[in-house]
Amino acid sequence: MDRGAPRSRLLAILCVLLAANLGVMSWLAWQHWQGHRDRFLEQAESHLVAGRPEAALRALSLHLEHHPGDREAEERRAALEVQYNQFLLADARRRLAADDRAGAVAAFKGYLARMPDDRKVQLELAKLYEKLGAEDEAELAYRRIVQGKARGADAAAVDQARHRLFRLVNERANGLKRRADALANQKKYEEALPLYDQVIALRARNPALDTATPDRTLAVRAFDAVVARRAFVAWQAGLTEDPRSELASRHDAELAPGDRNPAAFRLEREEVRRSMLSDLFWEQGDRLFESEEWEGAIRAYRQASRFRPGHAAGGHDLDLAALEYNLAYSEFRAGRAQAALERLERLATEIPGYDRVNVNTLRQRIRESLKTEARAGGG
Repeated sequence: MDRGAPRSRLLAILCVLLAANLGVMSWLAWQHWQGHRDRFLEQAESHLVAGRPEAALRALSLHLEHHPGDREAEERRAALEVQYNQFLLADARRRLAADDRAGAVAAFKGYLARMPDDRKVQLELAKLYEKLGAEDEAELAYRRIVQGKARGADAAAVDQARHRLFRLVNERANGLKRRADALANQKKYEEALPLYDQVIALRARNPALDTATPDRTLAVRAFDAVVARRAFVAWQAGLTEDPRSELASRHDAELAPGDRNPAAFRLEREEVRRSMLSDLFWEQGDRLFESEEWEGAIRAYRQASRFRPGHAAGGHDLDLAALEYNLAYSEFRAGRAQAALERLERLATEIPGYDRVNVNTLRQRIRESLKTEARAGGG
């Protein structure tokens, strides 16, 4: 009896059963895979029907994590992303129209997190920040637009952002300076100085400094003026004996144009600021003079001459000399002959060309009076 035949048949049957089992397992695996695939796709569809594009995007992304390379799903996700971005932008504008400004800010930011290069929407958000009074956020938003590269239609948004940034920075600086000046005029110097520092920082961020135009020249002059003003207030506060030490700024290197030597430019700025500082002292002297605070006026006039020697020799220096002469005469009449003589001696030394005849005549009278007093005292 041939025993090989039954064995062969048995082996064939086993192979058939094994193949069938493998087929069933493969079919079940395919069904399982298809179930996962369909589950995420079905979730995406249901989210879309319910108006939840963000959830639909998450479902499609999960699908593509399990099944990378599914071109149909990738195309659907790309189309859905465009739809979702439009939904976010429409939602932001709807909220803004409804005066839900906080909600609009969040929606604009959500849109820009997905579309960071949309200059027009960046400009909308910057304007919204400005309306809300969030000046720091508005300035930062405008700067992002201005500093980025833009072509075509975006160029108009960049130009508008630059203009609005220029206006915003200047308005903020002017407002802070008015507050600082008001505090300084009330002799609240310690409160005023930090505000001047903020103004200086703002002036240094003026976008006009990035252009080679007349606006740049004006921006640099405005910066110089507030640095000089701060130095003057620091002197008033008693924080420095020589306000010229306060005329350099850490921002000076930033102000220098690309074609200028920074060191030479800094020296030029300090010279301009010394002149401005001199004017501030003259103005103070005039105010004190009007209020008949003679000694204070003289100190202010002396400081002005110190920072700009020879300035207005036919004007302010003569005012100072006349004031010194009149005070000396008043002191002499009040019986303070020695003080009067010392004042005239300083006058003759500092402004030797002033009315020599009258100065010398009064000096002679005072000396004779002092001699008479000395003889009377000795007798």
